[in-house]
Amino acid sequence: MKRRTACTAAALSAVLLTGCQSYGTDIPAEYKDFWDYTFNGDYTVTLTEEGVINEGTKYEKGYRYWDMTYTDKHGTAHTAQMTGAELTDGDKEIYKNQEWYDIFSAHAFVTGQMGDIAQQELWDEILSDDLDVEFVEGEVIHEGEECRLSTLIYGAQYSFDEAGYAYAEQKLSPQDGYCIADCDLTSVLQDDEFMLVLVLSIDGTADAAQYEEKLRAIEQELLTYTGGVQNYQLVLKQGDGSAADPVVYEHVVCLGEDFVPDPAVESDSLAKAVQRHWEEKYE
Repeated sequence: MKRRTACTAAALSAVLLTGCQSYGTDIPAEYKDFWDYTFNGDYTVTLTEEGVINEGTKYEKGYRYWDMTYTDKHGTAHTAQMTGAELTDGDKEIYKNQEWYDIFSAHAFVTGQMGDIAQQELWDEILSDDLDVEFVEGEVIHEGEECRLSTLIYGAQYSFDEAGYAYAEQKLSPQDGYCIADCDLTSVLQDDEFMLVLVLSIDGTADAAQYEEKLRAIEQELLTYTGGVQNYQLVLKQGDGSAADPVVYEHVVCLGEDFVPDPAVESDSLAKAVQRHWEEKYE
């Protein structure tokens, strides 16, 4: 059950007596200097919803949703939802205080926007050259009936601790933090915090050698286009489209070098390796 509440000037006297449901920090207003910087001053913010969730539990909280509308360096218009919420006692098991929650929420929003911008350029400028594909909603595209291609560009995960907070706060600096309005595929993929995962899945009757050649061509074009990619994983799988399909070809690169899993780390992966690098760099 979701309950919508509001505090208006007309009800101010009642608010003083009974209190008003808090919706957390007004993040667009509180961090306005950063938003002005990251969007080069050209954006709009619209509050679209506010309310209360998880009523009657220790996680009961007020929340807000805002639409952030801006134009990227390629001239593409974006409207993306940013969320904020009131920190509750239950949340303090993860976040130290309201400011931490706000910083981590804003950081996730910003890196998500940068990943989306880079991914759109990846499809427009590279993937469409080697495969008969079209970017739709950024997730899964089919080439005929035998091929499925999915991509994801995302920032490294980090712990909700002092080091993670200091790093996120630094990246939201209104002087030299992330600049969404200026980012592109090259700047994102040359940043050691971001990773590209590209999975090409083909059915059992497709020519695996042909698609491996296509995937290798994509890799070379990507490296040429960007001048090098810090972290990426390219995978070719063949089967019936299930998660258990065997891998035909895979190339994983971490910090510009072929990735070798650490035998001391259980189920070591590119994401874990980048996380280790980040922790060592910013501890």
